[in-house]
Amino acid sequence: MKQLIIVRHAKAMKRKEGLPDFVRSLTVNGLKQAKKIVKKLQKQGILPELFVSSPANRALETAQCFAKAYNYSRKKILLQDELYGPLSDSDFLAKIKELNDTRRV
Repeated sequence: MKQLIIVRHAKAMKRKEGLPDFVRSLTVNGLKQAKKIVKKLQKQGILPELFVSSPANRALETAQCFAKAYNYSRKKILLQDELYGPLSDSDFLAKIKELNDTRRV
């Protein structure tokens, strides 16, 4: 059975005129937040088998922070373009159901 842990990206740079939303990066504080959450998950014995991320900078940087802490190859993070932008609940659930229970990356 799938166990799903949803992590929203950490604190990102503020929106600036002329800077596309897609390229906003994490702040220094955002990186600290992500590392703090990783430690809490590790303390609980949570060991992810798959990392899935939007390709947006801030989301991918958050996923990469988690991957590094879990010694998970950053190259194996599954990027899903559909996760960037609005996604209905039913479409989100459909994306989750597409992932095989026994998938090992």
